[in-house]
Amino acid sequence: MAVASRRRFRPGRLVASVVAILVALIWVFPVYWMLNSSLLPNTVLTSTTPRFWPWGGSLDNFAAVFAEGSFWPALGMSVAITLTTVVFCLLFAFLAALAISRFKFRGRASFVLAVLFIQMLPAEGLFIAQYKLMSSLNLLNTVIGVSILYVAAVVPFTIWMLRGFVAGVPMELEEAAMVDGLSRTQAFFRITFPLLAPGLVAASGANGAFRSGDGRNLTCRQLQVGVRLGLPSGQAVAAAIRARPLEPERIASGHDGRQARRHGLHRETPLWYYVLKEAEQLHDGQRLGPVGATIVAETLLGIIEADRDSYLATRPDWRPDLPAAVPGTFTLRDLLAFTGDINPLGDG
Repeated sequence: MAVASRRRFRPGRLVASVVAILVALIWVFPVYWMLNSSLLPNTVLTSTTPRFWPWGGSLDNFAAVFAEGSFWPALGMSVAITLTTVVFCLLFAFLAALAISRFKFRGRASFVLAVLFIQMLPAEGLFIAQYKLMSSLNLLNTVIGVSILYVAAVVPFTIWMLRGFVAGVPMELEEAAMVDGLSRTQAFFRITFPLLAPGLVAASGANGAFRSGDGRNLTCRQLQVGVRLGLPSGQAVAAAIRARPLEPERIASGHDGRQARRHGLHRETPLWYYVLKEAEQLHDGQRLGPVGATIVAETLLGIIEADRDSYLATRPDWRPDLPAAVPGTFTLRDLLAFTGDINPLGDG
């Protein structure tokens, strides 16, 4: 008599499956959100209410990007920088990982610790030195210069990543191949290198992901700040103080202006961007316009009122003494240079 076998119900397996599905959804959601956002119009993207489904979406955003003349050259430059970074980073990191995993040499431990500590350095602390170095080599705004900086940034992490893969391949495999008549080089490329290929692919993906982190430039990222914070637009402030607002065409001028137009922000402009654009268009960037000056004045008055121990509050008779071309007027550069004289904490 045949006995029907039944699979036992295991609650632990069910819980593990549910957790695995949730983790997978968490990892997939950013990809879905990126695709969903690419199909929605800019007015929806800048709204404070998220839309999780692309109802009413279109391919207009893709058409606008592909039609822009600067897209394809920018894409080609990004591909060139990424490929250059990945190739040279893998070359240098792979050789270093082989050295620290396969050989004993003086200073090996110090080198490994140095590679680890380099990753802890804040990138912001290196900007000035990197700029001066690239400027002295005439590599500013070049593919080679940017690639060198990217390679230097990701090599330490890649060394540690590949070191684990290299250490996982036993030396006995190469020794056995050499016993069978292969040279050390032949044993490495025929036996060891194929086993390390998955690690090289993983490191390539990690380096490419690091390179793609700067895909949106500063202008494109920061244009959204005012909308997300719920600040009034520059045009609204101009109307409130009865000042003539900048025309949309003037806000949309220049490279950054094209970014503003693309996101539909040249008519309702984030306040901080409007202040900068107003100074650029009205005073060639040397002086704040009416909206910017009003915001700065009200901010200073608010600080003084909130903090009665502030420098200006304790010295209400203070007046700036600057070499102004016209009495009573001061450029933004003059005020910044004068900061040290009104800073009670030091010379900064």
